[in-house]
Amino acid sequence: MEWIAGVAAGLEASPLGAWARGSAFGYPLVNLIHLLGLVLLIAPIGFMDLRLVGLFRSLPAQLVARLTIPSAVAGLALLIPSGIVMFAADAVPLTQSPTFRWKVALIAIALANVALFHLLWGRQLDSWDRRATITPRIVAALSILLWLVIAALGRLIAYS
Repeated sequence: MEWIAGVAAGLEASPLGAWARGSAFGYPLVNLIHLLGLVLLIAPIGFMDLRLVGLFRSLPAQLVARLTIPSAVAGLALLIPSGIVMFAADAVPLTQSPTFRWKVALIAIALANVALFHLLWGRQLDSWDRRATITPRIVAALSILLWLVIAALGRLIAYS
């Protein structure tokens, strides 16, 4: 794990880290972009997952996926770079924060959960309304829980 500390120190000492810490508008702007990304990710994922666990049955699961996935991808595209900038502002202490470590670990699990779901059941969404089993429904419910906990941990980092 020494390499993580080295990368964190290098990122924090970089011009990006200095800008994120020192700019009067930089960090707040990036934080707002991060929040927008979070909303664009969690809202459609939450709606899709709620559909997959059995709510909103009048809407075909395939249609909900087609409508929500682009927004979720856009949210992730905003979250990753803005998260890197916010991390760069205070990278060394963040690597020592249990809250931050949990957040990163749960993000990895949540993204693996998304990949697993799409790999195992993504092509079956057109028949979802007729024969979804309990396992993918549990995976969808786990997704909702994971993303909400990740969002909460992100907000709690400032207090830990």
